[in-house]
Amino acid sequence: MKFKFLSLLFCFFFFNACKNNESSKNTATPEIKSSPSTASDSLGIIESLHGFYTWYDANEEKLVKIDFIEEDKKGGSVLNEKKLQDYLAEVKKSGFVSDELVADETKFYYACAKIWVKEQPFELHTGLESDRFLCAQDYIAPYNTGIVKSVINGDRAHATLTLKDGMNLSNDFNYEMKKENGKWLIAKLGCDSGVKY
Repeated sequence: MKFKFLSLLFCFFFFNACKNNESSKNTATPEIKSSPSTASDSLGIIESLHGFYTWYDANEEKLVKIDFIEEDKKGGSVLNEKKLQDYLAEVKKSGFVSDELVADETKFYYACAKIWVKEQPFELHTGLESDRFLCAQDYIAPYNTGIVKSVINGDRAHATLTLKDGMNLSNDFNYEMKKENGKWLIAKLGCDSGVKY
């Protein structure tokens, strides 16, 4: 009889503990779901990055012809400021970049030009080691289908584009995004070229 009583008492406490554990799960912080505007903004960022790289793939050859980096008589590199502005104006026509990106890229190349005059002729100059928009020396994977994640803060966002190469290695590229007139635009590239500007 004593054994049955203890068994019943144990079952009661066990059932009660499970019930309390279940109710504590229900009072835990609920899963936060994206609001429609956040989901819409996230989709807008994805569309802008994918759209830009679709445009870039179709226009890369045209852009290369605007050669704003010229070789001087000594074999060094010099910046043709007029051609740089022509180049960036073409990039702006894509409809996926902000004036902020144009200003940032101008600062970047001006800073590079100051370094180039101190470098040895005929060497690969600072800032020219990789494609600024691909953030790499070579094409890695389809940039216009890469996975995009973003952290949105009002009209600004930090976006990460993740690509997997042929060996399934991941490469993450970062962007600052800006919402202008209801559309998300690229405001800054995340390529680390080692140039302070």
